[in-house]
Amino acid sequence: MITYSITIGGCDNTATQIVTVVPDNTITLMTGGSQSACLNTPITTTTYVTTGATGATITGLPTGVTGNWAANVVTISGAPTTTGSFMYSITLTGGCGDVSMTGTIAVDSCIALQIDELYADHDTLCFGDSIQLNVVVSNGHPPYTYTWTGNGLSDESIANPMALPIVGTNIYSVTISDGTSTIDTSISIFVASNPVVAMTYDCNTQTVTALPEGMQEYNFFLNGISAQQGESNTYMSTAIINNDSIMVYLTNKYGCAGSDTLIVDCKVETELPNAFTPNGDGYDDLFPTASYIESVYYLVIFDRWGLKLYEGNSGWDGKYNGKLVPPGTYYYKIIITNPDGSKTDKVGSITLVKN
Repeated sequence: MITYSITIGGCDNTATQIVTVVPDNTITLMTGGSQSACLNTPITTTTYVTTGATGATITGLPTGVTGNWAANVVTISGAPTTTGSFMYSITLTGGCGDVSMTGTIAVDSCIALQIDELYADHDTLCFGDSIQLNVVVSNGHPPYTYTWTGNGLSDESIANPMALPIVGTNIYSVTISDGTSTIDTSISIFVASNPVVAMTYDCNTQTVTALPEGMQEYNFFLNGISAQQGESNTYMSTAIINNDSIMVYLTNKYGCAGSDTLIVDCKVETELPNAFTPNGDGYDDLFPTASYIESVYYLVIFDRWGLKLYEGNSGWDGKYNGKLVPPGTYYYKIIITNPDGSKTDKVGSITLVKN
């Protein structure tokens, strides 16, 4: 209280007036303050003591955290429900002076970096197949960095690289970092080899055999048309003739495939003798001689003037009309029946030697 006097015309008089002096606004941190907090977990309660002000406005707090002013104290408390970095501001109202205070609440999920899944887009691989690897990561502090190791990777620094593994067991490892922590994992990929296929054809039995044995399935094609499918590695058909195309497509237990193609060639190239001695001694008395391996043929013999001397399939004994012809050169046409039923024609000359 302040007392003062007023003099008027030499007369003194006294009056009393109350004058209130308001202090300047101030704000002082008492507890808490800028801090890091976990999602959905109460923060450390922050309090500020104020003087002079009659209220305060608080802005910038994360959702789930509130601030209020009462009895010259600002209180900030609650559990944040969203992540991020939040700079809040306290501005005093009433009293003297424009006074404010700021602070920061950094809200993190506080869940450790983890690998949810590591997988490949194929269960079974054959040599030459490519594969896509995929790693799924969550929590921690994105963005993540990836470091892969293994055979034939297209990119070692992404979450889902392509890879070209080799035959056998391939190990692909990946290390993931979020800048504060690192985790790693690996996956094993098995690659099977493709069957190496070979085929043989038996002209006598008209049977084709595909190797190797023991495959999961054999598919035979005759001249491009499916002829047989199943577990048997042999295919027989009386419809097969010379120059036919036979193809086999087979798969092993891993689903890996191989194929081979052959052209039927049952024409047996044999040499006919160029001379014979039909003298009855039991050696080379017939043309063709006993050393000729073709058993099914039709033979015609001519002399130099075109006279047909013999026609048949049991061999020429050098006679015409029951009499031995003179020594010399004679001419033949032979039609050979191949094992597959096709025909081969040959013409040539034969010398009859008398000794």
